[in-house]
Amino acid sequence: MGSIAIATTASAPQHRFETAREIGETVGTMVSTLFLFGIAIANPVVLRSIFQAFKRVRRGEPYMEEDFDLLLGSRGFLSRLFRPIFNMIHRSWHMYPLGILFGLGFDTATEIGLLGISALEAPKGLSLWSIMALPALFVAGMSLIDTTDNIFMLGAYGWAFVKPIRKIY
Repeated sequence: MGSIAIATTASAPQHRFETAREIGETVGTMVSTLFLFGIAIANPVVLRSIFQAFKRVRRGEPYMEEDFDLLLGSRGFLSRLFRPIFNMIHRSWHMYPLGILFGLGFDTATEIGLLGISALEAPKGLSLWSIMALPALFVAGMSLIDTTDNIFMLGAYGWAFVKPIRKIY
């Protein structure tokens, strides 16, 4: 959908949107940068907590599965912010609307590249059908990678489920 919108509007006169483009580039870059720095700051904090639990277990202190689950469940600021939304999910099919919102709201570098190619090739005369092949290839690639990742994670979660202390490892 995004590729169609970008391809059909890419041939519009570029000089009319110069100021909006510059503002959009700056704001978009700043939002992405701040978000990534926020994640970069949060990851060591979580890693430190898990490593401390790991050291306690290695010293022979008792492992309390409930404490570790509480540690992992306290996640952080965004988790507390979105907890009311997470509490609305009671059945597995409730994840589908959440997945759609996730797909609409978060852009990957590959998706941005795809949209950029669509915007560059449309004014050069590439047909709309050829441009639509790009999102189809993107979906196929993401499906393959996500399926493979899910299979590996299912194995990892199953491994940790059999013996809960393995969550630390």
